[in-house]
Amino acid sequence: MSVSDFCRRTGICPPYRHLPPGGVPLPVGDIVAAAGTALATGWQRASGDAASGDAGRAALAALGTALHALTGCRHAFALGTGRAALSVTLQAMRRLAPARDVVLLPAYTSYSVAAAAVHAGLLVRLYDLDPATLAPRMEDVTAQLDDRVLAVVACHLFGYPVPTGALRDLCHGAGAMLVDDAAQAMGARSADGLAGTTGDAGLFSLARGKNITAVDGGLVVTDDDALAAAVAGLVPWAALPCTASTAATPSVTTAATPSAPGPVTGLATGDASGAAPGEASGTTAAGPSTGTSPAPARGRAAEAVADMRLLARVVMLRLFLNPALYWVPASLPFLGIGTSRFDPDFEVGPLRPLQATLAARAMARLDAINGDRSRVATALEQRLHHVPGLRTLCVQPGAMPVHLRLPVLPEACEWPGDTVPEASRLGLVRSYPLSLQDLAAEAPRLAAHLLPGPDCPASRWLAATLLTLPTHAGVTEDDMDAMADNLSAVMAGVPAGEMPGVPAGGTSGGTTCGSYEAVRACPAAGIAVSGRPDGGAR
Repeated sequence: MSVSDFCRRTGICPPYRHLPPGGVPLPVGDIVAAAGTALATGWQRASGDAASGDAGRAALAALGTALHALTGCRHAFALGTGRAALSVTLQAMRRLAPARDVVLLPAYTSYSVAAAAVHAGLLVRLYDLDPATLAPRMEDVTAQLDDRVLAVVACHLFGYPVPTGALRDLCHGAGAMLVDDAAQAMGARSADGLAGTTGDAGLFSLARGKNITAVDGGLVVTDDDALAAAVAGLVPWAALPCTASTAATPSVTTAATPSAPGPVTGLATGDASGAAPGEASGTTAAGPSTGTSPAPARGRAAEAVADMRLLARVVMLRLFLNPALYWVPASLPFLGIGTSRFDPDFEVGPLRPLQATLAARAMARLDAINGDRSRVATALEQRLHHVPGLRTLCVQPGAMPVHLRLPVLPEACEWPGDTVPEASRLGLVRSYPLSLQDLAAEAPRLAAHLLPGPDCPASRWLAATLLTLPTHAGVTEDDMDAMADNLSAVMAGVPAGEMPGVPAGGTSGGTTCGSYEAVRACPAAGIAVSGRPDGGAR
């Protein structure tokens, strides 16, 4: 019997019901399997057994097989975090084109994307997004593609896939590469293909709050043999063994067979002036990353402790994602729940075998997990359709979103009262409170790497106004009714004809798309919005 069923039947209810803004349930069977992997690898470490039946190798191989089945890509790598995966990918690209030192990023995205670029020792230019679809604004990309640009990163935010075919052609025409960042969109499809597989390299995240989770982790996929070899040169222990990779590049797979070492620090060594990792010196271009060898493996006791701590996090994640208990961690500010600070000083380490077990098992249920989220999103959209003055994102033709969260925006320039109607108890929260161009004013490390470029008013407006609704399995019909009632109350008493930027005659929630030119005229698009350098976790 679930906690909510017990509450309804007995009248004995927990003091608070607090919906997490994101998350995916971790089944007990998956936790038991992950614990089994940890025990088996620990026993083999203790006994010195390095036989071919190693549980760690088997867990990583299972993940490689599952990832290949999902993406069809011939090369795959697993790292401890999504930002480490992006940093290593950019460093590998730099090895192939050492004269190029600039990466183009969306101005509205996870702060970890920018942190990864800085960690990789690259300079940053920003491009704006279409406020209706969150797709890249091609005019901004075209204007900034030159012989310094190494790569463009395209992000499928909140599970909404954006078209990448024209962007990929544009990049290749300028000698740049495309990173297809599907950290928030595993399983989503655009008209150009599966998100994460339409660029020179693709990324997926296994962090909590993503489509599937292993508590943390990042996956890189590519069909480019040269790029795969460059990644393997940086992190040989990260290659996932799978049939296709073995056939294509035996050396890459062979390098992955030793048990995963401890975390690596300083894969990015900064610029030629000797600056700190990921730190530019003045206005000079960041130098190429040289990479370092992996740190020696930790001792057996340290490895066992690391697995135990990770398993404890797994159990806590399962326990406290329950809406009846989420109020406990959410009420403790020092935990930083739901935040992702700009921090380019992170370690690059491996995905542990027990995490590989969690990820592989969850990947087998990916379609069902995404289907459940889409059903919740559809039910929410139907409720919000009758709330005047609201809209959701417009889905690109031929696209199949996976609705990691449901973004909602005002059809006017701003919300009534000029305040985003967050309701944390219902999981209604903003995502990234500052665009990257405004974050630079509060993050000197980013400012040191940020090159001049076009203003990004739509990204600034999105940071000021975009509200996300939860779509995970913990959302009930009553929760959806409460969300709709909350937003109806916010919009009540504000006839559509009286709302700035909304024509008389009214609009139905979710039926129109925002115009870039209209958004540019909004006050919030031209001023920095107050906020802290934190946002949704990556």
